[in-house]
Amino acid sequence: MPRLKRPCQSFTFEYKLKVIARADEIGNRAAARECEIDESMIRYWRKKKDVMTKLPKRQRTCRTGIAKFSTLERTLKEWITSQRENSHAVTTVMIHLKAKELARQMNVAEFIGGLSWCSRFMRGNRLSVRARTTVGQKLPDDWEEKVMNFREEKRSLASKQIVFSTRMKFRCRSMLHEGHACQVCDWVVRAWRAVKVTSITNGFRKAGITGGAEDGASDESDISDDEQMESVTALDPVLDAQLIDLFNSDTEDEDFNGF
Repeated sequence: MPRLKRPCQSFTFEYKLKVIARADEIGNRAAARECEIDESMIRYWRKKKDVMTKLPKRQRTCRTGIAKFSTLERTLKEWITSQRENSHAVTTVMIHLKAKELARQMNVAEFIGGLSWCSRFMRGNRLSVRARTTVGQKLPDDWEEKVMNFREEKRSLASKQIVFSTRMKFRCRSMLHEGHACQVCDWVVRAWRAVKVTSITNGFRKAGITGGAEDGASDESDISDDEQMESVTALDPVLDAQLIDLFNSDTEDEDFNGF
């Protein structure tokens, strides 16, 4: 019966070290049968055990060779690190141009610096293309004290505002007591007296509230504003008494039927 071909697989160093530890317990062949891999792979992993223990656990290949242009790549990495420490963005295009510039300065004629080289260089040096972010300002040394002072100032302002609003409420309520009821009524009546008769008539006519006979009438009123003001110079004593009783009443259940 022909042997079935297994699909290609790749394993991390963490998994390979576990398989090696299991092979030390039960043997290579039993461990290969249990993990469903070839026995030759376990023997190869055992040879690379010392190298795999020094590399990251998530890595899958033992690429430990020396770079062809080690001096150039070391200088390029230092340049990238210095640029990022100064909050400067470094793109792959900038890396290409800087690498070719260093190659000309070092007289490295066979250096090409293609896309594949850039990706291998960044992966081998654990570099990545970072997104541009904003740089926050550094906090002062006494920032905690300033925050506490700001909070205390906010609390004091809030307490002053509460006291002021409370005083205004009590003041408005005291205005409606017996001592100020007459003054409030006088203010209302005086404000109503200040309104001209022609203004009221024109407003009613503009809104279409008046009757047909009044619509056709002239804009000039028969009674002038001065005559109207003179006719109501004195307050009606009955009206004063009704207003005072209304403002002095403490109940809200009574219905107001008008004067």
